[in-house]
Amino acid sequence: MGLMLIWLQFLLQPIIVLVLSKNFNNTEQNMIGKVTSSKGLDPRDMPPGTLVIIYVRNSPGDNQTIESQESALVNLCHERGWKIVRIFRDRWESGKTTNREGFEYLAYVTRQKPRIAQMLIIWDFSRFGRNQDTQMFYSAEMRLNGWLIYSYRDDVPSGSMGRIFEALIAWKNEQFLVDLRLNTIRGLAFIAERGCLPVGLVCKGYRETIISLGSVARDGSERMGRRPEVDPDVAPLVVRAFEMKALGAPQNAIAKATGLYSSKSGSWNHFFSNRAYVGEYEFHGEIFTNVYPALISRELFKTVQEKIMPKATILRARKLHPRRRGSSFFLASQSVCKYCNHPMEGKSVHGHRYYVCSLHNEKSEHCPDSELLPADDAEHEILRVLLEHIVQKSYLNDLLQWTNSFLNSGLDEISLQLRALEDEFVTAQKRARKMAVAFGSMDQPSKYAEQTLRDAEALANQLESQIFDLHQQISKNRIELSPAQIEPLSTNFVAMINHGEYFDLREVIEQLCSRIVISSNEIVVEVHFPVGAI
Repeated sequence: MGLMLIWLQFLLQPIIVLVLSKNFNNTEQNMIGKVTSSKGLDPRDMPPGTLVIIYVRNSPGDNQTIESQESALVNLCHERGWKIVRIFRDRWESGKTTNREGFEYLAYVTRQKPRIAQMLIIWDFSRFGRNQDTQMFYSAEMRLNGWLIYSYRDDVPSGSMGRIFEALIAWKNEQFLVDLRLNTIRGLAFIAERGCLPVGLVCKGYRETIISLGSVARDGSERMGRRPEVDPDVAPLVVRAFEMKALGAPQNAIAKATGLYSSKSGSWNHFFSNRAYVGEYEFHGEIFTNVYPALISRELFKTVQEKIMPKATILRARKLHPRRRGSSFFLASQSVCKYCNHPMEGKSVHGHRYYVCSLHNEKSEHCPDSELLPADDAEHEILRVLLEHIVQKSYLNDLLQWTNSFLNSGLDEISLQLRALEDEFVTAQKRARKMAVAFGSMDQPSKYAEQTLRDAEALANQLESQIFDLHQQISKNRIELSPAQIEPLSTNFVAMINHGEYFDLREVIEQLCSRIVISSNEIVVEVHFPVGAI
């Protein structure tokens, strides 16, 4: 039985579908269906009145703006007499992936029948994306669905020769990212050569000092770097943790004595194997000895490695292999049966491990469609996807942005209500002040005037309290986390998965997965941002 991975994202929940199937030969044919061919038509020759849609995108740091692209393409349509049906936009979105709201909606619309237009107009093919396979796939899919594609900046000839040109353009667009990555790595390596930290947070036991790198940036400003220096308050605790580990102290005792991490944290594994504490910092395979001052001796570090080496050796030899976890079914806490929605549970049959519907396990007639699912295969594949994709910094950052976008989706009404209350509060406050001045000027204020003043002050206080509550509600509808703070979160999850202990793996599943829906031919993993791990 083969395994295929499909990535989907729904409006209410990011989802991963692991489809277990014996044959995928007809997948593309079934997805595309019957379409109208556009072979032989040149987009540049389409007559006035042609219905078109437009897609524009710019990346962070792009000189080209959404507005300039859209203006040029709209003017083109007006000159040719083409009618614009819809414009899809992705502002400040990278072209490395298709995980873009505007592009995903564009792909959805171009699959619908009947088509809303005849032609898609883009600024250039790099706006589609800078992944060669992605660009060619979506271009082919849209054409098979009957769409014409017109690139404003790319001079692509008509006919079959045009596909060759597009393939070269796709390669060039992807090579741009490759070159950009290499240039970025070279720039970061330059920072490390100057004794500064190129990426990430400083390790425990250090603090950062901003220094000049002795060079000038493109905008003429002085380039600055973050140099780690010993933190006199935390460094002794780091040394103590290594000394206790060398003596064989348990993790909970080290955690209690130092307070560096919680006793159950997976960060201890990375901490004790981090060569920065002996003055060695690795960046892209190169060792720099001028970034971190050494806190411990090499002899102490070697002793600690010998303490953790047996477990590390097993992990390297059997990385991600679920059998090493014995009979612990760490997916069970978040898993449900697709057919009856009852919890899944672990079951051993003749020495083999399976996940099975608890209702089916009680009596097969209660859930007849459910079957035994090999636990090793399911666990291995889910951990692989988590490790290679979900817990990576870029995906966690995307997941955070999606989460904040979802949380903010209902804030428009609250914001309008807040503005109305603030206007009302200003008016009530002015009225209360005027009445207070008038009240103070009276020789003998009446009880009516006194009560009116109290009512005005009470109204202003009530409005102020309501405004405070709304501000609190808005602040709770956003997770404030910088990319630099996401990196240690990613590192911690990677360490916990590689550690491979039952409680670590179960915690990872519970932190990242809303639920895992299991059936005989697919596993649907619903993921969410790990708010509880912050």
